[in-house]
Amino acid sequence: MAEFKPRVFIPNSFNPKSNVAANRVWKPAQIYVAPNSYSLEIYDRWGQRIFETSDETKGWDGKLNGEFAPTGVYTFQLRYRSIEGALVERRGTLNLLY
Repeated sequence: MAEFKPRVFIPNSFNPKSNVAANRVWKPAQIYVAPNSYSLEIYDRWGQRIFETSDETKGWDGKLNGEFAPTGVYTFQLRYRSIEGALVERRGTLNLLY
């Protein structure tokens, strides 16, 4: 019997001014996540939510109110369900670099 456990890769840093287009947006890459179950939130060091999405194809471009955010450490909270329906919550940090 095949198992379809969700697998998620979460980058630990990104540079929105990178010369490589794929490195300009921070987003987890996943497989076997149940449709319509994805939720991603990013917070600044004061705990203010600065980005959120329920679309797994969208990521944070490193901007706040149209301007590039300051370099530093930000926190994220990721929630999704496995194909079998189990809720998965992951929290961690990411580095915004220029």
